[in-house]
Amino acid sequence: ITRPENARLAARMRDEMSLKLDLSKNREKLHWDQTTNHYLFARLVQEVEELRDAIYNNESERVWEEAADVANFAAMLADNNA
Repeated sequence: ITRPENARLAARMRDEMSLKLDLSKNREKLHWDQTTNHYLFARLVQEVEELRDAIYNNESERVWEEAADVANFAAMLADNNA
C-alpha cells in the first residue's frame, strides 16, 4: 500500500524531471546514450553541488529543480549501464 505522501512526492519529482528534460535547451543536446559515463557522473556531481547550494540558501523551488537534475543524471547513468 502506497502512503499518500509517497505518491505526492513521486508525482512532484516525476513532473520536475519531465520539465527539465523537455526544456528546449536540453532537447538540443546529445542523447545520454551518446555520452560517456565519465561525463554523466561529472554532471551528476555538479548537480549535487547545486542542490546543496539551493538547500543551504533556503531556495525551496530551486531545491526541487536541482533534485530533478540529480535524479535525471542518476537515471541516465542507470539507463546506460543496465
